[in-house]
Amino acid sequence: MTHPTTAAWRAAGEALDLDAAVATLADDVVLRSPLTERVRFEGRAEVADILRAAFATVEDIAYHTELGDDTTRALFYTARVGDQPVEEAQLIRLDADQRISEVTFWLRPLPGTVAVMEGIGAALTRRRGGERAARSLRRKLRPLIAMVGIADRQGAKTAKPR
Repeated sequence: MTHPTTAAWRAAGEALDLDAAVATLADDVVLRSPLTERVRFEGRAEVADILRAAFATVEDIAYHTELGDDTTRALFYTARVGDQPVEEAQLIRLDADQRISEVTFWLRPLPGTVAVMEGIGAALTRRRGGERAARSLRRKLRPLIAMVGIADRQGAKTAKPR
């Protein structure tokens, strides 16, 4: 069963509607990244910036599961980034006003996670540091993207031999 706040959050995500997503957030919302513990995003403006980059990167979001109670919800969706499939889990905490006060993301599989990192990282870097900084980040990520792709293909062959 869905909760009214997360129903609005889900609809906004599937429609890639930034304004509708931000409308579900508390003023002091905290977003915990799936990519690093070094940074957390605080407040509606910072979280909106991340969501803007995410909505420019992730396509075909389709929520499939929601669990929880009146204060804590777990949501799951599938999507893609370019040709990479992605599945995300979201832990959402609601405040007394039923606004989202905290959201933590987890992503799988690794090739999709790296594609998300590249897309969102480049979008944020472009807005904050310009096109040159975004290109530099993409160049730095190329070896990681290549290694993950090779490991994914080799790992699949090893795990399930013909």
